[in-house]
Amino acid sequence: MSLVLERYSIGWATGSDARACQLEAVIQARAAGIEVAPVWNKSFREHSIIGTAPADVRKEADAAVQAKGFKARAYVDADHISLKNVEAFLEVSDFFTIDVADCIGKAAEGRAVRAL
Repeated sequence: MSLVLERYSIGWATGSDARACQLEAVIQARAAGIEVAPVWNKSFREHSIIGTAPADVRKEADAAVQAKGFKARAYVDADHISLKNVEAFLEVSDFFTIDVADCIGKAAEGRAVRAL
C-alpha cells in the first residue's frame, strides 16, 4: 500500500476554537483549486504538560472534519516524538516527526555510519 500525499499541507496544534477557522481556510483554498491538506499535531511534551493523550488529537481532528463536512483527507502528526514515546502515537497518527534533539552534537556510531 502506498500513500500519495498532497503537495501542500498546513499544520496546527489542537485545542483551540481557532482550529475551526483554520479548517475553513483549507476548505476555501481547496475550493479555489489549491490542494492543501490539514494536519493536526501535538508533541509528547505538549501532551505531558497539558494532560492529554495522542488519541485526543485524532478525536479532535475527526470531529472537526465531520462538523465541517470536509471530504478530503486530514492527517494527524505525532510531532517531536522520540523512539522512547512513539508507542502511544502508533494507532492514532498518520505522520511521525522524530525529534533529533537528543542526537545533536553527538557523533554517530561507526556501525550506523557504515550501514548508511
